[in-house]
Amino acid sequence: MLIMAPLAIEFRLPSQFRAERSIVVNTPADKVHSQLVAPGERKRSTAWNQRDPAMKIEYGGPASGVGARWTWQSETEGG
Repeated sequence: MLIMAPLAIEFRLPSQFRAERSIVVNTPADKVHSQLVAPGERKRSTAWNQRDPAMKIEYGGPASGVGARWTWQSETEGG
């Protein structure tokens, strides 16, 4: 009977799940856009730099746009 209860509950759950989150950013679009397309600009706004000022950041590809990227190494949790 105990095995049947979880199975019965599982069959009653929906087969798909969707989660969404949104936020309103009260900043001019051109400033937000520059943060998104140019990894070097993110250094000013990311919380990770505050958590680990010794974090090593490397940039690759073009300075902005498609292919722009950055990698980092950090000793803090999650970095």
